[in-house]
Amino acid sequence: MGGGTAKTVDWLVKGSQVGLVTPTRESFVHRWDLYNDPRLGMLTAFQTAGVAVIAKPPVTREHREAVWEDVASRGLMAFDINLVADGRFLGEAGLSKIAWPQASADIAVALFEEEDRGLGYGTEAVMLLVAYAFDALGLNRVMIRYLNVNEAVVHAVEHSATEVGGRLAGVERDADWAFGSYRDRLVIEVTREDFPPHPATAHLRELPG
Repeated sequence: MGGGTAKTVDWLVKGSQVGLVTPTRESFVHRWDLYNDPRLGMLTAFQTAGVAVIAKPPVTREHREAVWEDVASRGLMAFDINLVADGRFLGEAGLSKIAWPQASADIAVALFEEEDRGLGYGTEAVMLLVAYAFDALGLNRVMIRYLNVNEAVVHAVEHSATEVGGRLAGVERDADWAFGSYRDRLVIEVTREDFPPHPATAHLRELPG
């Protein structure tokens, strides 16, 4: 991608390798065609108002515009994942199905380029997203839902879940149609009690007393 000056980024929360940023409408909608990569259909997915955020092909611009309407109305919280070193865009993360008084939500993370996977970026993005959910939003429980389509994806998600204190909550049998067959959806839960406090969101926690 060449050299150049590192991009200035307004971080919502930042780790050692990646951070979360608020997307703009233009950048969010413009990426609609990236979701027509079938590999992304094997990543974590969640639904909001009937619209799949981490979607399976085919995806249209109108689909992404509808998702952005959910973001604008606060039915969904969307984040860009950027590289700390130079501000480069890596992927997307989101919180959906935020429910009260249960204080729960579904989370999802997707890295778009294959060369950015397996480097710890996704795991740290999940960590930051969970930390933000607990410390900035006051949630108590988040769920990661993913399909059992690809062994590498299952391993990556389960590795991320272990890092954030997650555990398998159950299996939704034949919950989705993907890649020519009904697929099971696995559900991992992370609770505030089990989550190791993250220094990136320490300033967002309530002070004792």
